[in-house]
Formats: sequence, C-alpha cells, structure tokens
Amino acid sequence: MGLAVLAVVGACGYVLSQPREGTVAYHKREYFRARDGSKIGNAMVWLLGKVGKRTDESGEQAMERNARVRGHYAALMRLGYLREHVFVVSNRPVEEVVEACWFTVPKVFTNEVLGLGQMSGFGSNTITVVGPAEEMAQWQQAIRLADVPEK
Repeated sequence: MGLAVLAVVGACGYVLSQPREGTVAYHKREYFRARDGSKIGNAMVWLLGKVGKRTDESGEQAMERNARVRGHYAALMRLGYLREHVFVVSNRPVEEVVEACWFTVPKVFTNEVLGLGQMSGFGSNTITVVGPAEEMAQWQQAIRLADVPEK
C-alpha cells in the first residue's frame, strides 16, 4: 500500500513539474527536444546502432522534425523570449566579422543556452542576431571582438 501511494505521489509530482503547454519553458524544452532528440530516443538509436540496425531518419521524418523546431522557435519569438537585434560593424567586412565571430563566441558565452541564439541575416555593414534578450550584450561583445580584434 505504501509503495502504491509513493508511486502515485511521484507520478503526480512529475506531471505537475512539467511546463504548461504554450509557455516559454514548454517551447524551450520542446525546441531542444525536436532539435536534439529525447534522451530515451537517443539512447534507443545508440543501442540499435550497436546491434547493427539502421537508424537513419527518413526525409519525411527530417522535414517533420525541422517543422517542429521552426514552430517552437517561432513561438519563442511570439512570446518575446527571443528578440532580433541588428548590430553595425565598421572596421572589417561583414563576412570577415561573421567568420571571426565563431572564434570569439566561445570566449564570451559560457552557458548552454547559446543554442537558441543565431546570426540570422547580414547586410552590407550589419549582422542580425536572434536570441534571448538577456544574451544580446554578450552577442554585442562577441561581434565587437570580431570587428575590432585585440592586438
């Protein structure tokens, strides 16, 4: 009897701790789950690969997964969690800054949330970044370091 009560309480706690559908937490979780796969799904792919079973994703499955990724990313934009910011570069060509930026980003970002931020567009002297609002100062620093490298 005691184990049954414990199991019910544990199950209720798990269900209640899950983010509600439509919230930022829900869409962040589902974005990463669609992009990276679930822990159980990834373990099954690894296990099947060990016994010689093919686990390649079909074209239709890839398109469906990409649609889920884009949908959750768009929801995070609509909810205001992700913002778009245009940075102006003036010392080097945009292409050089973008290339150099990939080397400066690890110096500036120390968290795993970087997976939500991305350089999404380029102009003649601008770089558009979409990412969490609280990370825009870090993107600005990364782009500045790439635009004006330290000597």
